Amino acid sequence: LQNSETYLNNHNLTLKILDDQNNSSLLSSNLQSFLSSSALGLLYSSSEDLAVQTQRALSSSSSPPLPFINPLSGLNSLRSPFQHNIINIRPSYNFELYTIFKYFISYLNLEHYLFIYSPSSPETNQLVKDVAEYCSLLAADCRIINGNEISPNTVATRIENNIYFNPEVIIIWSDEPNFFYDFYKALSELGDTTQFVLPYVQSAMAGTLASIPHSTSYSIWRTGFIPTINYPTDRIDFSIL
Repeated sequence: LQNSETYLNNHNLTLKILDDQNNSSLLSSNLQSFLSSSALGLLYSSSEDLAVQTQRALSSSSSPPLPFINPLSGLNSLRSPFQHNIINIRPSYNFELYTIFKYFISYLNLEHYLFIYSPSSPETNQLVKDVAEYCSLLAADCRIINGNEISPNTVATRIENNIYFNPEVIIIWSDEPNFFYDFYKALSELGDTTQFVLPYVQSAMAGTLASIPHSTSYSIWRTGFIPTINYPTDRIDFSIL
């Protein structure tokens, strides 16, 4: 794509796009192709995997690092130590989580939380520790569950039988679509007062979740750099960040 209408400092602008076809090897090859181009002036990441690989490639490069725009990933490894060439648009994941708890506790006076996570990221363990700390600091009643160690239906049954407290807010944290779908489907019938937070969900999965039949009404909150989804009228769609 070449822009022939307007110029930047009297230079024509060219947008070059390479599709990795969801293949990590092709992604790496495309990235090296970009970095070897002398005409390249700016990098933009459209996925978390690409963001991590780009950051690694730039940090190992002997030439001055190119400006790199990261809109989707909240990983701390892209923020610490600070790198002046990386422009992070999305907040860090731990800041998103703190904002979630702070908002619901301080403004909505909600006290009971269920945090379900999938340990698919190397930073997940630290996020889980952060959640426990936030709950302690903000005096919230939190139950933290590794979703890979217990089935969604078991969690739903334990809530219904009061083995677990009745959560007012359910946070599902994962980058795995099936993990989202299974827990959301199992827990979305628990009650009208439940608030669902989907901090990691992409727009296509959010549309899938919204289509699940249900008999209760509840609120869905989303965070991060996510396009707007139109839910059925009995669901309210909010955005915290």
